[in-house]
Amino acid sequence: FEFNRFSEEAEYIPGFEQDGILNQQGQDTVQYAIPEDLTGPGKLRGTADFTFFDNTGRTIYRAQSFQVQLQEHYVGIKIPGRYFPRDEPLQFELVAIDPEDRALPGLAMEYAVIYQRYRPSYRLTRDFLILVQQKSEQILVRDTLISTGKPQRISLTPEFAGNYRIQIRRLDGKSQTYADFEVHSQTK
Repeated sequence: FEFNRFSEEAEYIPGFEQDGILNQQGQDTVQYAIPEDLTGPGKLRGTADFTFFDNTGRTIYRAQSFQVQLQEHYVGIKIPGRYFPRDEPLQFELVAIDPEDRALPGLAMEYAVIYQRYRPSYRLTRDFLILVQQKSEQILVRDTLISTGKPQRISLTPEFAGNYRIQIRRLDGKSQTYADFEVHSQTK
């Protein structure tokens, strides 16, 4: 399944520096409060870096990674490949999960299948004609569904060769993802 592909950048967790002294056991506690107003499509990954000196003056460096969950639920898409023939049925699976990857029933979602059309045009720049691809999008299917606690299948039979995108999002807009695929003309 494809989760958390998002066209927006996730937020940056601000860092900080702190000086301190280790106790007799060589330990100390550092507390950092994750800002409550962070937003984003999924998880943020962070790293806590520590540099300290032992009693001989030697520098010791340690790092610990962590994740911050920004959503209570996620939506995902599974497609059976990337390239498909025209006029043949395709099956996609849509799913909603919680942060522990457990399937989640009862979540309202919207999905859309979009045909991305590229048309050539020419632009005159000084004495040269430059080929420019103009992109337009046509929504072929848009529908809502309620998650059932297991992957749900949707079917599509593409009529046109070209680029397609299937998007799924929670109705509250907090989590969304997409998957791109291509449809080619069959040659016999």
